[in-house]
Amino acid sequence: MACYLPDCDVFLSEDRRFVRALQRVKEAAPIPLPEIRWVDIEASGGRVVDVIAAALD
Repeated sequence: MACYLPDCDVFLSEDRRFVRALQRVKEAAPIPLPEIRWVDIEASGGRVVDVIAAALD
């Protein structure tokens, strides 16, 4: 993941703890990292398109 993260525009995860950890890493990272967002897959209907749309709103 560390190899791909810098190339992303937005990183989505349902794992709240992982998102918080990445947000802390982002603050001290030597290179720019993407916007990191937590998503609730169940609340988004479980469809990938709906999850992404909800996260980007």
